[in-house]
Amino acid sequence: MHQHPALYALVLAGGSGTRLWPLSQPHSPKQLLALTDPERSMLRLTVDRLAPLVPPERVIVLTAADHVAQVRAQLPEVPARQVLGEPAPLGTAAALGLGVAWLRAQDPEAVMVVLSADHQIAPAEALQADLGQAAALARSGWLATIGIPPTAPETGFGYIELGEPIAAAEGGDGQCRRVLRFVEKPDPARAVAFLAGGRHLWNAGIFAWTVPVIGAAFAAHLPRLAAQLDALTAAAAAGDAAFAAALPAVWRTIEDRTTIDYGIMERAQRVACVPAGFEWLDIGSWAAVMDTLPADEAGNAVLGRYLGLDSSANLIFAPGGRLVATIGLQGMIVVDTPEALLICPVDRAQEVKRLVDALRSGGDGG
Repeated sequence: MHQHPALYALVLAGGSGTRLWPLSQPHSPKQLLALTDPERSMLRLTVDRLAPLVPPERVIVLTAADHVAQVRAQLPEVPARQVLGEPAPLGTAAALGLGVAWLRAQDPEAVMVVLSADHQIAPAEALQADLGQAAALARSGWLATIGIPPTAPETGFGYIELGEPIAAAEGGDGQCRRVLRFVEKPDPARAVAFLAGGRHLWNAGIFAWTVPVIGAAFAAHLPRLAAQLDALTAAAAAGDAAFAAALPAVWRTIEDRTTIDYGIMERAQRVACVPAGFEWLDIGSWAAVMDTLPADEAGNAVLGRYLGLDSSANLIFAPGGRLVATIGLQGMIVVDTPEALLICPVDRAQEVKRLVDALRSGGDGG
């Protein structure tokens, strides 16, 4: 028997992954690809990691409407009706709201944990323990988040500033802390200070809350969106066909295109943080993929067939089976796919997004 209220997981599998071009394409976004494991996609790995804590019948996956069929095929054990297709991306507040609205019609007292399908996390047991602790805080009325102890002065992430410890009577375990504030992506000097000070964790976008508490937060902080989500809950309560018909109609009217952090978490009062006991990597770029793959003695991270002479510290990603050979190559990314070949320095991996933007605006030279 599970504790009542029951624990559900909402897995966000929507992003486009433009920094992982050319492997990640609109028809095959990064979360559906095997990037960090030769056999299993990032989405598959995410659901597998949850398994002992949240069985597949209580997993909800939110993806783009165009990818619903692919997600259902990858996760045959998750009930098909629990793969929800977002008609268009409107920001994470609307996305999470959609998951909350649907779940409220099924189990109005449910506890929900939220996590993304494009994170590399290990060991799974530590994630399960931390999610269990976040769920305990949620049951005590907190909006809970899991923060990642920073390992570098990273300027690409948001941070969480920690306050007082939370007492056991309020769901704490000695490690959990009240959140003082969320801090936007810092400049390098502030990032160095955050790392040294020990009071800031990376915001990984992993949350836990009960449906009533997050529902009240939407009503308080995003009342227009909350009313639209109420309409979706009513449709979901009327059945799958009614929900499928209502979703695109309601979605077209949503104006609050914001993030859950800015729209709710930064404004809410009772926000708690569990410091993560697991290793975490946001697979947002080829440099991050490089960090997940084992490296050979010359520091080359390789997936596929590779022969290198006098070559070191490269990422060679060639899942198609074609041999990639290099001579005298250092610190480069080589991604070989049937659709395109990408070559760039490791330290310019973030700029792949600019390349994709240029492609989409019609130029493929220059």
